[in-house]
Amino acid sequence: MVAVPRGGLLRVGVVTPVLLVAVGLIGCEAGPQFRGQSPRPELRPVIPTEPRLLEQLENEPRSIPIDSQLIDVRVEGHQAIAANDILGKIQVQPGRPFSEAQVRGDVRRLFATRWFFSVEPVYRREAGGTVLIFRVVERPMVRLIAFRGNERLTDAKLAEEIALRTGSPFDISANREAAKTLREFYRKKGFAFATVELVKGNQRDDRDVVFQIEEGQKVVVAQVSFVGNEYTYATAGILRTKIKTKRAVLGVTLLGGKFKPEVIPQDKESIQDYYRGLGFFDVKVSHRVLVNDVVFNPLRRGDGNITIEYTIQEGPRYKVANVELRGNEVFTEEQLRQDFNITVGEYFNQRYMIKDVKEMKEKYGKLGRLFARVEPVTRFNESKPDEVDLVYDIDEDRPYLIGPIDVHFHGDFPHTKETVVLNRLLFQPGELADPSIIRRSERRLEGMIFERGPVNGPRIRVRPMQPEELLPRRPKPDVVRGQNREPAPLPQPYSPILENSPLGDPFGSLGRALIDPNYGQLKADIDVTEARTGRVMFGAGVNSDAGLVGSIVLDENNFDLFRPPSSFQEFADGTAWRGGGQRLRIEALPGNFVSRYLMSWSDPFFLDTDYSLSTSGFFFQRYYDDWDENRTGGRVTVGRQLTREWTLAGTLRLESVDLQERRPNPPTLLQEALGETWFTSGRVAITHDTRDSSFLPGEGHYLQANFEHAFGDFVFPRAQGDARQYFTLHERPDGNGRHVLALSSRIGWTGEDTPIYERFFAGGYQSFRGFDFRGVSPVDQGVGIGGRWMLLGSVEYKFPVTADEMISAVVFTDMGTVEEEVQMEDFRLTVGAGIRVTIPAMGPVPIALDWGIPVIKQDFDDRRLFSFYIGINR
Repeated sequence: MVAVPRGGLLRVGVVTPVLLVAVGLIGCEAGPQFRGQSPRPELRPVIPTEPRLLEQLENEPRSIPIDSQLIDVRVEGHQAIAANDILGKIQVQPGRPFSEAQVRGDVRRLFATRWFFSVEPVYRREAGGTVLIFRVVERPMVRLIAFRGNERLTDAKLAEEIALRTGSPFDISANREAAKTLREFYRKKGFAFATVELVKGNQRDDRDVVFQIEEGQKVVVAQVSFVGNEYTYATAGILRTKIKTKRAVLGVTLLGGKFKPEVIPQDKESIQDYYRGLGFFDVKVSHRVLVNDVVFNPLRRGDGNITIEYTIQEGPRYKVANVELRGNEVFTEEQLRQDFNITVGEYFNQRYMIKDVKEMKEKYGKLGRLFARVEPVTRFNESKPDEVDLVYDIDEDRPYLIGPIDVHFHGDFPHTKETVVLNRLLFQPGELADPSIIRRSERRLEGMIFERGPVNGPRIRVRPMQPEELLPRRPKPDVVRGQNREPAPLPQPYSPILENSPLGDPFGSLGRALIDPNYGQLKADIDVTEARTGRVMFGAGVNSDAGLVGSIVLDENNFDLFRPPSSFQEFADGTAWRGGGQRLRIEALPGNFVSRYLMSWSDPFFLDTDYSLSTSGFFFQRYYDDWDENRTGGRVTVGRQLTREWTLAGTLRLESVDLQERRPNPPTLLQEALGETWFTSGRVAITHDTRDSSFLPGEGHYLQANFEHAFGDFVFPRAQGDARQYFTLHERPDGNGRHVLALSSRIGWTGEDTPIYERFFAGGYQSFRGFDFRGVSPVDQGVGIGGRWMLLGSVEYKFPVTADEMISAVVFTDMGTVEEEVQMEDFRLTVGAGIRVTIPAMGPVPIALDWGIPVIKQDFDDRRLFSFYIGINR
């Protein structure tokens, strides 16, 4: 029984059949739709016009009767759809309490099926109680789906690609979308010229859907060739990297080879852009499609392997005749020209021009002239053929200061603290608005906590503040309705000397922006979208030093140690222990020679300061040739980023080391370390890093010096240094294909009481190629005992082998020594070569294969010709 207000009925649904039809049309739009189906039906519902039925509709109530018991739920008006199928969508049940809201919900559910034009709930009194009846007017249904003309693809395969089914609602727009889907499906299968026509199902009176198909030839792009490309850096391999059309690899179209005629104009434009960027302003590109050197004809029967041939008319390559600067006043022409990459008399290079524009804007940006513009214009002179003048039009604008900063979080249930964003910014209120600093701040925000990309990636929006925004807000005077008052006096100009600045400094940036008309102030809005910060990763790696190693990692990059859950709901929402920008990492790396289990926590801005803090606990196990080593311990590191390049860090190590011998009569140094020993040390390191990339750098250097002092069962000092320098010796005019020379050196010295497990060893991949892992070491009784002095150096030259740079080659020489004293008596030198293979699907680390031949060696060294590394991480 349902309680209702006194005096009448609860109104349900619609009063008249005409309004019911209208609601039916609206309801159809609210439900789920078939792919491509129009939200508006193509057919009009048929309103019952039989006199007896109209009379019954008028006499039966459409409201919940008072004090009535629901004894049955029925469906009327259906023809093609079974009553049980309709009743299965209805939740109101006989004998159970029900309400108006429940009935409305059932109406919505029936509309959502898209089976009906109208649904009307009415009530009929019968002996024993009330019957709820859903009167429906059905939509037309698809009677038949047929495919004609398809010979290469079966009906079943085509039917899987479309959303239409026999007995589904008939919809002309859905039928047309199905034809389009079939055309795209044929193109994906290599039938570039297939046509699909909707011969039935395009009219309102149709109930059959019939597709007429002309499959045409199935073609595979076997070759992409170029004619007329005479420029040195326009080889076929390089030009293929500029286009989207890819040839099939070993005849497998999954690796390329799909012919898409609509892509060819884009490919020609890409080739022209490449040439124009190098000074070929008159370049023209045409194409033709060939089958066995015969122009391709799509009407010809049979399949074919086609060749797309691009014919290039390069034309002359223009040189730069003159470079002119206009509009500069803050900087002199000499100041702007001193770092120019474009040179008068040399060939035009768009990449150099872009670099010049960027460098000039960076100079203005350091002065806070955020909106300074540098527009390059090429000017041709008929009297100087094959030459071009380059003009830089400069608008210096005025300097701006950073003002208020607001952070806006996006995404579902954001929980990150605002300080996580503010701590990563390289600017703050009151500083000059340097666009390079703003861009670097954006890059610092992307990745681990926030989304990447142009759509959801971090975005810092700045805009000049208007003069009225700079004035402090004053409270409005009280006004009594109907009271006559004298006009309020105009507000006095804000004085940063007489009043307090909203930023807390009366002579701060706001004051300077007000009293100096040459300065403006910016409002900064930061938009970030929270990413999925928790990851579970599985990986595997194999190398010549450590054997086979598996990897299971749980990584949370937005951890918050100081946010424990206060309720179970916080666990369900995913807000417990999260939002502080800290990192928690738990990893297990089991292997056949080496295993490691680690749990670490770090905060890059500990307590919202410029200091970082990290702690870790681990268990490490390694089977060496002469002993087994187990380490259990932890580390605590406190660091600070002094500048963009300088970093200072201090580390405390606490470890328990257990060594077990693997052969009888070990040397004295090994005997002293056998069993369990306690190792503790303090370490201070300073780093200077100017590399353009931490992964595969091409420019810059990395310098680190550290001093460590151990105490516990062994007391000794240790000093180490690491230096690496990278030079790009050659690159293509487009900036790719870099040839990189890398110089590196490592030096170390440690005290006399250093245990064997902390002494210096060399040999193996990334250490001293041409020798086995730890194969470079002083030897006692046939056991490598390590040295107290180490000096290693390496020279490596890397260059691409393929135009896409997936395969590169290296030649190298490694040199150095590991000895007991500071001397060079046991010097070694290796020469060799290697291959680097970069496969994006395998993660960021390439496959590395190196062959090293020791030229200078010692008789007791363990040599190895081949060393390698292969890693897969997803």
